[in-house]
Amino acid sequence: AVSVITHPRLAAAARRRAAALGVGLAALGALALAHGPRRELLALGAVGVGVGGLYTLARARAGARSVPAQLAAIAGISLLAPTAWLLVAGPTERWPLAGVWSFLAFGGSVPYVRERVRRRRLGETRLAERLRGGAVALAWQALALGGASAAAAAGLVHPLAPAAFVPGAVKTALGIARPERRPDVRRIGYLETAIASVFALLAGVGLALAP
Repeated sequence: AVSVITHPRLAAAARRRAAALGVGLAALGALALAHGPRRELLALGAVGVGVGGLYTLARARAGARSVPAQLAAIAGISLLAPTAWLLVAGPTERWPLAGVWSFLAFGGSVPYVRERVRRRRLGETRLAERLRGGAVALAWQALALGGASAAAAAGLVHPLAPAAFVPGAVKTALGIARPERRPDVRRIGYLETAIASVFALLAGVGLALAP
């Protein structure tokens, strides 16, 4: 909604579609509150409002394609995971972790994709240059996998839960290290979709299982 309202070049038809989508989502939200765990859903809604405010601020100050705006957008999308969890399984013990896991997994795609796309302007580079350029993406994956593994070692989650980050970490390490002149953007998108699907399966099962 923020994107549509603040983007000056969007046509009126796009605004009408966004308004219709907003009304539909509001109706679904009302149904969820009527039949779901109200307290937890309201808490998620409050978090969503805060994230939306951060996105609006980041978009106004740094632009829609900036890293802060993209991360804020992914944080908002990540709230769909705990929302779906609440509506399907109810407020189980680990439902808030669905949002944390989702943000750690999908947020890591921001520095990774940006670095791969940046190489289209550079041509072929040396391994040291590739690793230096992808340092943020590699560090993100290390923190996500390390944090999830620490949670499993502490008995907070099942060991399968941190395994959900392994495909993304391997993809990032290989994608950053391999030499390339002009990365295929479509292939990057297809691979991201496949990795996201594997993550969703492993994370859903891993977080649902008792530690």
